[in-house]
Amino acid sequence: MVIGRSIDRVLDALKWPIGAFAVLMLGPLCYATLRFAGRIWQHPWSLIWFVAGILAYAFAWRPFMRKWLKSDWMLTVEHELTHALFAVLTGHRVKSFQVTRKGGRVEVVGGSNWLIALAPYFFPTAPLILLLFAILMPLGTLLPWTGLFLGFSMAYHVRSTWTETHGAQTDFDQAGRWFTLAFLPSANLCAIGLVASFAVGGWDGMQQFTRDASTAIHWLVMLVPSALSWPVEESPMLDPAPVPDPVATDPRVIGLISVAAR
Repeated sequence: MVIGRSIDRVLDALKWPIGAFAVLMLGPLCYATLRFAGRIWQHPWSLIWFVAGILAYAFAWRPFMRKWLKSDWMLTVEHELTHALFAVLTGHRVKSFQVTRKGGRVEVVGGSNWLIALAPYFFPTAPLILLLFAILMPLGTLLPWTGLFLGFSMAYHVRSTWTETHGAQTDFDQAGRWFTLAFLPSANLCAIGLVASFAVGGWDGMQQFTRDASTAIHWLVMLVPSALSWPVEESPMLDPAPVPDPVATDPRVIGLISVAAR
């Protein structure tokens, strides 16, 4: 497909600039995360429903969900669904979507790109689906459903990402190992921070998270010119030697002044 190939070329051209930007963003995102943790420390009850969702997933997984699914089949479904979603978003057509208990596969028409390959390892598909479901429910933004659903689905996303991120992943070879290492830490920190901020403070919480990251970026931007224009220590300037007054130093004049003083 023409659109897909054009988008692939743009993504290939922007690949390493995005990777470098992701590395630079790691510090600001860590700062925004620490600020978020500080707000939670001051008002811990604001995170109660999000934590309740995480604990619900932890208690339900082994005795119920894992026994019912008998494998990580649902993890594979979400993984391949994210591949397919980003294939469509980047102008490609999904030719086939296969998921079995032994694994899954998505065939894309017109090639692929690094964004399709890495999407399941940072994009929280399950939390966003449940977030949409919670918002569409009656009074969804006023009741604790949103935080509860987000906590449950975010725990699922973190577990699936942790399980699927290992050295044998062929997706990392497709995107490039060094680029994967540069891109994924910041991408995951951004995704988890935004979802958790929304669970606690809604859209205002997400905006606060982005403002904190922007503040840190502003500090970095101001720091670089300051470092480049760091003042060079100069040798201390000596006061110029006083110029002797010829009148005052002339012995004849001094003698006349002494006589006049008598």
